[in-house]
Amino acid sequence: MDSAFRAIGKPVGNYLASFFSQVKSFTNSSLRALPTVTTVEIHPNLVVRAVLAHLLSANDKGYPGRFDNAVRSIFREETHLRNCPLYVFYWRYNGKWLTIARDLFVTETLGAGLDPDWLNVLKLKPIGFAVTDKPKFRNLPCLNNFITQHDSQVAKLPFALDPIDLSAHWPATTGERGIMLTGGTTSGLVAEPMWRRR
Repeated sequence: MDSAFRAIGKPVGNYLASFFSQVKSFTNSSLRALPTVTTVEIHPNLVVRAVLAHLLSANDKGYPGRFDNAVRSIFREETHLRNCPLYVFYWRYNGKWLTIARDLFVTETLGAGLDPDWLNVLKLKPIGFAVTDKPKFRNLPCLNNFITQHDSQVAKLPFALDPIDLSAHWPATTGERGIMLTGGTTSGLVAEPMWRRR
């Protein structure tokens, strides 16, 4: 599995850390007037792989499920990243807690004729990631749109600096008439927030 976490001679986590560092340089800025949207330079293929690898390693049940099988197919190079059946969305996350949640099924409104969204979440201030099997999710920008032919290529990624979290647990939350279910391959919240420890 080591190859899943390495590319171009460096751990892919370094590329994810660079993404966080660039965004933090704006969110921690003392400037009073920040742009609504900034641009960061990332290796999109390696950032996507890093997000998937973190979620893959958070399987607290130990046996592969729907998410694990899709990710392992990519890491074994059976599926090219450009044909990935998973879509990685991103936004500015302004919450306090590291959150890793897998195999959630969320619907905001029952009876609307919509199937629940299958959702996997990785959030660490100042960036949140949601991984689903749908090409559109909650009007969030999708990293898949920036995937390049080669892992060594860099892309300029637009990043909205305004936090959009409706609550500390968004998007793994529902409206008043919605429901949320956890899947069979994980207990859901792996990084337990402080409010659940009280």
